[in-house]
Amino acid sequence: VWGLSYSDFEFLRRFGTKSRVMIGCQLLYLRRYGRFPAARFELDPDVMDYVADQTGVADDPDFSFFSDTARRQRGFILDYLGLRRASHRDRAELQGWMVEHLGGCDLNLSDWVARGYGQALQVGVFVPSDQIMERLARAARRAFRASFLAKVASPITDARVTKVGG
Repeated sequence: VWGLSYSDFEFLRRFGTKSRVMIGCQLLYLRRYGRFPAARFELDPDVMDYVADQTGVADDPDFSFFSDTARRQRGFILDYLGLRRASHRDRAELQGWMVEHLGGCDLNLSDWVARGYGQALQVGVFVPSDQIMERLARAARRAFRASFLAKVASPITDARVTKVGG
């Protein structure tokens, strides 16, 4: 899971040696979780050491996740993996997928978010923030709940409610 492929090594060679470890870690993290790490603290130190060993370069502890350069590098990673930023339509389709495949499952919000990221990777799109994915998951949960309650309530006619004493 955390190993780099030969094509990954080729991809990383286009970057300076100081940033290769962090770019490699971000690439692997994106493949695994469907999103980029927000900062260094999200990366396991053992993974960083392993990637440093694989690339043969030392990790740069001063690598900034928030610089313009880092944003461009993440764009290159997306291009390399064949991912594109999710459009409004992609987000709506992802939300629909969540309703259909996750609705009715005993999952908490973080599970919906994680599975949403996984599905986004499957269809080749990138959702750029946890906040966006959480909004999609919350909206999908609400839509599922409303649909479920409407199906449950639909056979109950006014006449039945009156008979029961309502």
